[in-house]
Amino acid sequence: MERANEQRNVVQCCNDDILISSLNGLQADLEHCQKQLESYLDGKRGLFPRFYFCSPEDLLKILSLGSDPEAVQDDFEKLFQAITQVTFDEENPKLIIKIHQRFAGTTEDVDLYEDVLAEGPIEEWLNDLTDEMMRTMRQKCRVGAQDCNSVPLPEFVNQSASQIALLGIQMSWTTKMEYALDRTNAKDRREELDRKTKEVVTALHELSAMCLDGTLNKLNRTKIETLVTIQVHQRDLSDTIRTIYRAQPSKSRHDFEWQ
Repeated sequence: MERANEQRNVVQCCNDDILISSLNGLQADLEHCQKQLESYLDGKRGLFPRFYFCSPEDLLKILSLGSDPEAVQDDFEKLFQAITQVTFDEENPKLIIKIHQRFAGTTEDVDLYEDVLAEGPIEEWLNDLTDEMMRTMRQKCRVGAQDCNSVPLPEFVNQSASQIALLGIQMSWTTKMEYALDRTNAKDRREELDRKTKEVVTALHELSAMCLDGTLNKLNRTKIETLVTIQVHQRDLSDTIRTIYRAQPSKSRHDFEWQ
């Protein structure tokens, strides 16, 4: 550094045998440090595979913030497809009680069934959060599977997260069609298909009417519009199934499944 300060010409300053000979050693040390760093990051990725979604720079940042769970939230989108933020308990600032997804200025909240303690090595509590997220969604799917056929459609849609509402209307349609197709008598099957198809059309009208609500935020409007799109597809499938069974009443449900 003293030589560089004295000799302001870069070429002349660097034209030094001692400096040139030391560069090889510095380069070797740098490569050793890079290999050690890569090995360290690969070890962390092995413990929490979602770290593979992150660049080395982002991963280093996340690991450096491991003791501050609140600060890690800025990088959740790099690790999870549908978690952009979490809510910590007011009494225990390291206890995660909710997960959120931001969309068009609004958020969709999901309460975790069991709180997650964001304490210790970051890869450990992120694994705990992942496991609890999956457990929570499985449980909500179970509840949604029951509610989709027992709760009025508008109420079910409003109280359910987007993923659950979408799954619910598909399960409801499948239940209706299977019930109709399981009729052993061809006449009963045709009549039941007519009734179930009308129910599918009625559900489509209910969803379409919900879209006219001027108080809907962007998230709920997108959710309901998606449900309408899926329901239109299910209405068309219902009409197709009904047409096939009217033309070939001897077909069974299993024959239809192979088509």
